[in-house]
Amino acid sequence: FVFQLCRVSRMEISGYGGHVGSNSNTVDLTAVHYRQQHTLLTNRNDDAQGHYNQPDIYSLQKLVEVAHYNMDSRPRLVFADIWTTVSAHLTSTALHSNFAVATYAVDSFRQLSIQFLQREELEVYEFQRKFLKPLEAVMARCEHTSVKELLLKCVEQIIALFGSDARADGDGAEEHGNGALRSGWRPVLKVIGLAGRDGD
Repeated sequence: FVFQLCRVSRMEISGYGGHVGSNSNTVDLTAVHYRQQHTLLTNRNDDAQGHYNQPDIYSLQKLVEVAHYNMDSRPRLVFADIWTTVSAHLTSTALHSNFAVATYAVDSFRQLSIQFLQREELEVYEFQRKFLKPLEAVMARCEHTSVKELLLKCVEQIIALFGSDARADGDGAEEHGNGALRSGWRPVLKVIGLAGRDGD
């Protein structure tokens, strides 16, 4: 179900029609031909005209809701498989040429990350590292400076909420549960390192 929802979302965002199994389902959101086709979406001077030509993100919104629900209701190993599919789609969407679509994807990463990190990490597994790993790909490949800045703000919020084990500091962090960054530090620091080397 999640895989099919990703495919429908990809078709909606790309603006390609077609039926299940058609070539439109394999369109790459970051492909050159796609970016050329949708350059007008970000370069229009007519705001009203541009509004009506924005990509549809209805299925993307539903995908994020499904991820939210499954995160708490499924065992972690099962959710890890679901997250592999969801994160791949969110990553390609965060690299979209349309700023509004890319911003929504990065904000979805933020919301899902905060929810996920509220859970204590199991000693043997590195679910946090796997969960936050897509943020590295977005920072490394994204072409929008504003999207990178938003991603850095997301990382800053994650560090502020989960970067310390202290929960009784009275600033409201305790309401986010007992989660703390463990293996998640690696992708977080990698994102910060990539940002430091970015010329923008």
